Amino acid sequence: MLNKKYIVSGLIAFFAGEALIVATIILPKAEIGSLADWVSGIGAMGAILGVIYQVHEQRTEFQQSKNADIAVALGITTKPIKAQDGTIGTSKPVAQTYCYNIGYSAGSFRFIGFATANTIERLKNNKPETKEERIKDPEYETLLCEARKFNRIGSRETSDYINYDLGLLKINFNDGDKIYAVYDDPLGKLYFSVDYIIIRKDNTDEN
Repeated sequence: MLNKKYIVSGLIAFFAGEALIVATIILPKAEIGSLADWVSGIGAMGAILGVIYQVHEQRTEFQQSKNADIAVALGITTKPIKAQDGTIGTSKPVAQTYCYNIGYSAGSFRFIGFATANTIERLKNNKPETKEERIKDPEYETLLCEARKFNRIGSRETSDYINYDLGLLKINFNDGDKIYAVYDDPLGKLYFSVDYIIIRKDNTDEN
């Protein structure tokens, strides 16, 4: 799609060119009737280009309204511990994440791990990940779980909740790190949670 600045630049160039033609061809010959025709023609072309620009803008808004988009949530909650005899024991804190489709159509998304603020900054600036500054999924990397799969989420629907072991996060991130949940879509677009968890290795967890 054409960018707005290119459209505006094109309009300016067009009218500048028309004005130059009028100044160099018509005015020296003092053809007033031709001048009026040119002014009328320029006005008509301007109106046509204005309509084209408006249609382009409306089409862009329409396409954007059809896209799926998600908001990612991350926080700390408690998960009851089930004893061997079936009784529910003391709860333990876990990191919990999910996403909500704020778009106007269904889309496929998956959770791919956690990242620090520095890692997110690198990704947003199109810099490659490093061994340390990268998206990490310790469950998949350490426990050799199955690869994460895409889940289709309808408009205004919420994905499944993912409860994540804080102990694994403490092992794989540094004390004091602010970590964010990261999702992606089939095209590779990344989505980051607004909220974050602070890694506390003294067993005091915050978000």
